[in-house]
Amino acid sequence: MNMGSDSAWKTIKDNRRLMLLSVVVALVGSTVVSLSIPSAYTSRTRILLEADDALYNPLSEELSRMGVDFSVAKDFTSDPFVYDKILHTPSFLIRVGHTLVRIPGKDKEVHLIEYFTHHEPKPWWQIIERASMEERIARHIKCSTDLSTGIITIQAETHDAQLSKALADSVTQQLQTSISHYRRERASQEVSKQKEALAAVTAQYQQAKKALAAFRDAHYGNLSPAAEVREEDLERESARMFNEQEQAAQRLKQTEIIMGKQSAAFTLVEESVVPVHAARPHWVANFLVWLFYAGMLTLWYVLYINRYGRKK
Repeated sequence: MNMGSDSAWKTIKDNRRLMLLSVVVALVGSTVVSLSIPSAYTSRTRILLEADDALYNPLSEELSRMGVDFSVAKDFTSDPFVYDKILHTPSFLIRVGHTLVRIPGKDKEVHLIEYFTHHEPKPWWQIIERASMEERIARHIKCSTDLSTGIITIQAETHDAQLSKALADSVTQQLQTSISHYRRERASQEVSKQKEALAAVTAQYQQAKKALAAFRDAHYGNLSPAAEVREEDLERESARMFNEQEQAAQRLKQTEIIMGKQSAAFTLVEESVVPVHAARPHWVANFLVWLFYAGMLTLWYVLYINRYGRKK
């Protein structure tokens, strides 16, 4: 060991009482902080996204060749990574905040946001806070995705066991409602789009039929070679528009079938339960953090005094 290390260890040994005091300070400080933090309970729900029937239908390839467009069945709700973003959007958090919950220990129901604002136990250093309603709710909700299984875990953490389960259930229900509402709106828009396309193609087909009928009436019984060629062109155009009309009608019918299913966005794999044990506070972790900082500050203080404090 070099002379610098020997000097540092000698300094620590000579000031062992001060170092012991830092341990006591860490013990007292971590205990006070741990006792000031209310216990937190975590309840979780696990969901699995429903497979897209249109994408896994064995007839999809054959029907696609017939002009059926399956792209209408593809939407962002099939992406598991989107759900964490949905859970933290302001509109979703506001809907969750309007959930009625019972105040622990009291026979009174309030909205969730009112509970978090006025009735939630808080450590003394968080009595005054300027967080928005959405931020207060968002910090109690977490979402994670298991890439190997595709299972999404929704986690709710509050200072009451019953309330944590109620929050997990509310988030899951609101998520299902939001996705169903999105799919209904999307279905209505897609069907309207297909109806407009069918109406446009039908109008073009009717025009092609009228053009062919008018040409035949004008040249009835007196067709020249040039007129015969023109009639064949009009017949091909009419047949082409008829085929496009049939395909548009088929796409509309298939879209109505796909969108009319209104299947759930996900399946509940694991229901939430009332947690028995508190998730935090962690006294040991708090003590180790306090011990590290208290020990480092004390050591720096001792080394500084030993080097500079005694100079005159």
